[in-house]
Amino acid sequence: MKIQLLVACLLLLNLPSTADRIQVGQDFPVRSIGTALKMAKDGDEIVVHSGVYQEHELKVTRSITLTGVG
Repeated sequence: MKIQLLVACLLLLNLPSTADRIQVGQDFPVRSIGTALKMAKDGDEIVVHSGVYQEHELKVTRSITLTGVG
């Protein structure tokens, strides 16, 4: 029984994370990098599509991936 419990715990540790991908751009619901940073949780990815973003004092306070596209 103990071995089965140990195997079950190890399998749970290998489950994929529930990280979200937040898309930022003119054609997406999120149009501000600042808004995306506020929405993001640890492990999330923020994908910033090409464009001009008028942003001020952006602060990254979580462990995220920030990717530029285009």
